[in-house]
Amino acid sequence: MAGIGVPWEELATCVVTDRDGTRVGPVGQIYLDDRSAKPRWVTVRIGFLGSKEVFVPLAEAEVDVSAGVISVPYTAALIRESPSVDPDGHVSPQEEVMLYHYYDIETKAGLSSLATEETLDDLID
Repeated sequence: MAGIGVPWEELATCVVTDRDGTRVGPVGQIYLDDRSAKPRWVTVRIGFLGSKEVFVPLAEAEVDVSAGVISVPYTAALIRESPSVDPDGHVSPQEEVMLYHYYDIETKAGLSSLATEETLDDLID
């Protein structure tokens, strides 16, 4: 998983780039797994003066803290159009399933929309 060996606090100073290296925006918030405390999601501040935050999974991200970059295998357009989830400090299992579905992660793993939190943990860890 992305971020192994990287203190999650250091992710806060990074910018997110898309699969082509295009800057999407700075990290807004970091969301940790409830059980493992590993970084699972970040929000990216986009829009006028970073007025909107969208979620991006870290499951397939590459992190270069020295360069201040989190590279994700998605297009900037896909990230910017991510479903709205309130960045309130916690992602519910239902929101997580919706976001994984949007990013086509659970489909690759053969999960249904009824995936459990444990199944999602197995997918990421």
